[in-house]
Amino acid sequence: MASTLVDLVGPTLLRNGAPRTDIVVDQAAYEATYEWRHVCDICGEKIVGARYACDQDDNFDVCRACHAAASTPERTFTEAPIPSKPVPRMKESVATASALEKKTVLLYFGAQACASCRAFTPSLVDYYTRPHAQLELEIVYVSGDSDDATANEAFDAMPWLAVPFLDTARKASLAQRYHVHGTPTLVVLDPTGATINANVQDKVWVDPQGLAFPYAPKTLQDMLGSDVVGNDGHTEALLLESMQHKTLVLYFAAATAKAPTDDFMTHLAATYAVSKNSSLLDVLYISADDTREEYDAMVASMPWRALPYDVAASALTELADAYNVESLPAALVLGPGPDRPVINKDAIGAIASKSAFPWPAHSVVDLRFGPSANGYALTSKPTLVTFCNMLEADALAAHKAEVSILAAEAEPHQPACSDHGCSHDTDGPSMLFFVSTTKDDWLRVKVHEMAGLEEDTCGDQPRAILLDMQHRRFLVHRQIDGASLRDVLARFHDHTLEMQPMHLD
Repeated sequence: MASTLVDLVGPTLLRNGAPRTDIVVDQAAYEATYEWRHVCDICGEKIVGARYACDQDDNFDVCRACHAAASTPERTFTEAPIPSKPVPRMKESVATASALEKKTVLLYFGAQACASCRAFTPSLVDYYTRPHAQLELEIVYVSGDSDDATANEAFDAMPWLAVPFLDTARKASLAQRYHVHGTPTLVVLDPTGATINANVQDKVWVDPQGLAFPYAPKTLQDMLGSDVVGNDGHTEALLLESMQHKTLVLYFAAATAKAPTDDFMTHLAATYAVSKNSSLLDVLYISADDTREEYDAMVASMPWRALPYDVAASALTELADAYNVESLPAALVLGPGPDRPVINKDAIGAIASKSAFPWPAHSVVDLRFGPSANGYALTSKPTLVTFCNMLEADALAAHKAEVSILAAEAEPHQPACSDHGCSHDTDGPSMLFFVSTTKDDWLRVKVHEMAGLEEDTCGDQPRAILLDMQHRRFLVHRQIDGASLRDVLARFHDHTLEMQPMHLD
């Protein structure tokens, strides 16, 4: 049985041996040049060396240069400890067949050049060294570093095994086989070498005891359960196999988190009514309601079925994790067929704007229809919002066309290691695009608040706001023509754009 794993990772693996006595570790120099995965929330630069964490806000960190200016009686900081540099160790070879016999294997794709990996490895060490004997697990490190010395430095801190660093062909083959597009990635294999889960990196954080190991993914039927409730309160069986010919919309919402406009419910209900006769569409309500009374009222107001109240919360958690649902409300559109391909991660805007069924993702969304574009929430990626409600019809149509071109030009980041991981392929669009064509929507106000602006002070003039929520920065740009916006985006991606810090509560 081990032969399959031998074929995958090679006949021999590396493990750490005795500490090397010929190398002296300069801990002071190591700490002075230590690169954190954090960016300074004052200057926006990568934090190297000392990092100061805000005592009042877990998500606010500053570098040494900004520490004094950032400190106030109301906002204090504590210096974060820098991990000790691992002692270099001798490397030994072990036979794969014996080392992995009867083991469930975690392939850990990482790189020393990846700051996210450097932050993740200590947590994985804790996970690995807990009493997991009953799990019979072993980790095999697959280094993405380009040189042997850097790979050795990363592996020195790891108590598990590794694919030989010089076997670049095998490492590349493994990355291709398991569709590894970024690091850190943690693939679970059973003792025969079959894939159990393509990436459980997040499970190390949420399940440090390994209680749910080996994280075999649930089917959609498993997550939804076996029953649904109609708007008349009647319970019936849910059989997805008999619905494979239908497009399926999972509507995640609550009485306190409904679609921002009536257009969504009106158009979805109309399409649902027509499709019931042709059997093209089914809709399920996945409730996040706080009380049974709110749930009953929501279900009674909808023509489609819902998951039962007592299972909806757990189903929502599992579905949100499986399909990366980032916020509520959301409308996940799954295509027909046994594999249920994702057509749109969040189709609320597409449905509300009366797009054609089955509502594929829009690259540019009118802000009044919701906070998701291209299937991603407004706060999840850098976002450009243009405020163009003052334009006449022809000028507005031309502006929307220009923004659509910009959205098409938004290339994914080039393969590289950054503070936030090593990307080898696109992870969706690099920028989200919205237009605001009316003053009467709450999201318009919210975007201005994120930038610390009162909308009235901006006047009724065309403008664009660029939000970088990850680094808490924004830019107000007073022009919205295509050439000017293209220049702003180019400077943003080149890291030469001067932006203002957000001051969020």
